[in-house]
Amino acid sequence: MEKLNCRIINVNPETPQEFINFGHSVDENGNKIRYSLRRERINRFLEKDINLYDISIFDAVTPHDFDVQGNNVIIGEKSFITGTDSLFYVANALSHASIWSLDEDTLVLEDDVIFDESKFEILRNILIEFKSLAGKNEILYLQMSIPYCEGAPDKTICYVQPISDNIYLGDMDVSGTAAYFITKETKKTVMDLINSGFPLLPCDQMFDTMRKQGFIRYLVPLNKESMFKLDTETYWN
Repeated sequence: MEKLNCRIINVNPETPQEFINFGHSVDENGNKIRYSLRRERINRFLEKDINLYDISIFDAVTPHDFDVQGNNVIIGEKSFITGTDSLFYVANALSHASIWSLDEDTLVLEDDVIFDESKFEILRNILIEFKSLAGKNEILYLQMSIPYCEGAPDKTICYVQPISDNIYLGDMDVSGTAAYFITKETKKTVMDLINSGFPLLPCDQMFDTMRKQGFIRYLVPLNKESMFKLDTETYWN
């Protein structure tokens, strides 16, 4: 059986501290606690045998990796337009865009989700079903927690239209992109927009703007147990 690709975006704790000065608590050496703690939890999770998934850590882009000249962001030989002055949000957008440049269907996870082995078992058949349905502009949205609220409560999802027995067109708070599945066809749609001048924004805001302008659609699983919640033990550190 085919393996499903999963890339986990995590800031490398060894990145020079001046380039990851966003975040909260620090240890006695000034290192950001949450990045090392999250990397430790991810590494423990990867020690498990998660059958039928190809899971790997994808080092997040940080301001160490790009330059900003006016409204232009230069990373390697590529240049993009930015719609935000925040280096943190530029780094966030570029981290996701790096995965969109991979020629694969990908379950994208940020490092602040709860890594539960059973979640991957529940989700597998839904992802395969989504792959069989998706065209060139659908994203399966999988973040259940509201990221801007203390305690990260669950989102309220309105299931608007059935796409299949298990997948619906949804209407919900789309803040946060800590978990979603994107096909390589939809990646191309998104990257074509960005390469044509669509401005880099925080990933959730960028996706939502594309959604409102009719470029992409958000689908959502009917089974909420297949969606990911934020790990509040590390989220607020």
